[in-house]
Amino acid sequence: MTDTSKMLLLRLIFLFLLSGTSGMKDTHVFGVCGEDVILPYNGTLSDCNATEWYYNRHGGQSSFTQLRKGNMDNGVGRGSLTSDCSLNINKITEEDYGIYTSLIRNKNKAYAYVFLHVLCVSPLSTHTEIRPSSSLTLICHLYTYDNFCCDKFVEMEKIELIWVNRAGILLKTDSRYQIKSLGQFSSILTTTLLNEDNNTEWTCHVIKGNAVKASASFTIKYIVIIILGEIAAFTAPTVILLQIFCERRADNRRKAKTPRKYNDTNT
Repeated sequence: MTDTSKMLLLRLIFLFLLSGTSGMKDTHVFGVCGEDVILPYNGTLSDCNATEWYYNRHGGQSSFTQLRKGNMDNGVGRGSLTSDCSLNINKITEEDYGIYTSLIRNKNKAYAYVFLHVLCVSPLSTHTEIRPSSSLTLICHLYTYDNFCCDKFVEMEKIELIWVNRAGILLKTDSRYQIKSLGQFSSILTTTLLNEDNNTEWTCHVIKGNAVKASASFTIKYIVIIILGEIAAFTAPTVILLQIFCERRADNRRKAKTPRKYNDTNT
C-alpha cells in the first residue's frame, strides 16, 4: 500500500468515526495502570487475519496508528489479538488511553469504536520519603480521550473521582485528609503519615453514574524503617553479650598462663 493510499484510508477511517457507525453503540472501557485490559471486537468477521486495529488520541486523520496484529507502537509486544479478534493490552500505562477501532482489510469497513480510559494513582513527588510524620500527596488521574469524547462523555453520565480507605469509607469525611480536585479528571489527596499507617491502602474510584468503573490503590509501606529498627534492636544486645563473652574468655586465658605457687610442706 502506497503512502497516498494509507493516508486516504486513514482519512476515511476518521471521517467514518466522526459520522457515526451505522447505529452501533460505542464502548467505553476503563483500565488501571499496570493491569491488563481487553478492548472488545464488535464485528462479525471470524478471521482475525483480516482484522486491523487502529489507535488515535488527539484527533485528525494523521494521528491514527495502525496496530499490526495488535502490537503497540508505544509498547512493542504488549498488544495481542484474542481468539475473537478483541485487542488485549498487557500492563497498560497512561500512554495507552485514546480511541480504538477495528477495520476489515480490503473492505474498508469499520466497526464501533472503543474508548479506553486509564486510571492511575501515584505520589505527586517521586522523592517523597514515606515514613511516619512525613507529608504524603497522592494524585489520581483519569486519562481520557482529549478531543472528541470528553464533553459528550461527561454530559451523558457524570464522572466523579472519590477516595476511600480499605473499609470503603470516604476519606473526605475525615478532617485528617485534604482532597482537592483539579478539573474533572484529577483528584489530589494530602495527609500526614502516622505510625499506624503502615500497610494502609487508599483507593481512588472512578464513579460513572452510580457504578464504580475502575479503582486504583496505593499502599503505604514502612518496610525499610521497620527492618532497620529490628536490626538495631537485635544487634545491640548481641554486641554486648559478645563483648562479655570475649572478656571472660580472655580473662580465663590469662589465668591459665599464670604460674601456680605451691607451699613447700616437706621442709
